[in-house]
Amino acid sequence: MAATFSQQQRSSLHVLAYLYLRMGLFARAERIYAALCAVPPAEGVDAKAEAALALIALQDNTEEGHDAHEAAQRALEHIRAALQGKPLASADAPLLLVQAQAFWMSGRVDEAKAAIEKYVHFTGGAR
Repeated sequence: MAATFSQQQRSSLHVLAYLYLRMGLFARAERIYAALCAVPPAEGVDAKAEAALALIALQDNTEEGHDAHEAAQRALEHIRAALQGKPLASADAPLLLVQAQAFWMSGRVDEAKAAIEKYVHFTGGAR
């Protein structure tokens, strides 16, 4: 029998991981989000956990001894997983900024600019 989390358990783990993330305890948050991704919900992918793992991967770059290119690649993999099989919605707009940063760190400047342009489009442009 495969392991599963109830909706309440999943929600509680998300809150705990978010608190760790906000407190700067990235390793702890990463372990919880990784567990949420390893035991996906019935719908398939835990997009929120994948998005958080992308953010944590980029944060990893700021610590000494981490390779920026490797961190950016990990972030892009998590972003692809978060957006897998669904059209981009306006609620996903902040993820575009994370994607832009990952592209920039990878040296993919044109793709970074395109992600920012998409973000501007989804958020209604300059006001």
